[in-house]
Amino acid sequence: MEYAAHNVRVNSVHPGAAFYTGGIPMKWLASPEEVSYAVVFLASDESSYMTGTELVLDGGQLVE
Repeated sequence: MEYAAHNVRVNSVHPGAAFYTGGIPMKWLASPEEVSYAVVFLASDESSYMTGTELVLDGGQLVE
């Protein structure tokens, strides 16, 4: 929050488990391309009002 007034946004991307699909409701691991889409979104103007966000890409694992 310290740099938000200077138009510096800090967000993070959290892909799910690296090798385990048993507890993932979607039953597959995110591909590198799927993770990169999230990164591109955060770097784009479409996310210009987002800061301090943790973008979880886990196929629904955390909600289970």
